[in-house]
Amino acid sequence: MATTDASAKIADKKPITDYIYEMYKSSLRSGQICIYLKYASMLVCIHDNDRAVTLLKDIESMITSDMVQISMLPEKKCVKPVIDRAQSLAPHEIAKILAAKIIMNVEFTTLEMNCAPSHLMYEMYKILTEDDDRVRCNKISKEIAVIDAKPFLYYLQYLAHEETEGKYSSKIKLFNYIESLDIRPVGLFDTAYNLKGHIFELENEASKTWQAYVTSATLVPRNNAAYWHMCRLFSQYVADKSPYERTK
Repeated sequence: MATTDASAKIADKKPITDYIYEMYKSSLRSGQICIYLKYASMLVCIHDNDRAVTLLKDIESMITSDMVQISMLPEKKCVKPVIDRAQSLAPHEIAKILAAKIIMNVEFTTLEMNCAPSHLMYEMYKILTEDDDRVRCNKISKEIAVIDAKPFLYYLQYLAHEETEGKYSSKIKLFNYIESLDIRPVGLFDTAYNLKGHIFELENEASKTWQAYVTSATLVPRNNAAYWHMCRLFSQYVADKSPYERTK
């Protein structure tokens, strides 16, 4: 509710009310990292960067090495630390551990998109064809932008930091995260790779931007917003070339 109301305020170019801030703070009592990240994302979108940087630092400190992102659960090596710890416990204790150690995805609906970086809008429309729709996994929802928590954290840190050092540090964390997946489409890998492409785009690294989106589409050929980004870049390239061609 807080993100939906905040999104409406941003759309109307109105300030976020104290009531909305209180709703966010109340929702944080759940301890869920995905909710913290939605709050931080809203702060980034209204350019409250100082508060966002502080909150994102707190969120990063909440993530421990034995936590598992929910999209990684099929990977046995990711789940093993949690299973090892839970073997000697009662069922209710196991449930408690799972609740504390599994990091849920961050999701934005169409009513919340003004509280998400605009680049994520394309993730809502990654199902391009009927064939894509038929083979899509349950984790891919129509008209909902879904992203793993860790890469989104690093991406938000990059956007929130205004100084070069902070941006560089955040960028390296995202790139190292992607490399840690052994160049395999694990979790919401394509979305993470598309964030890498956007960072190159923001830094005017044209060739690296294109390569990032091509690599994303190559590794995850279906249900991937990278195709939208490649079409967008190609369209911009043609538009930029047109005035030059007319003057020749």
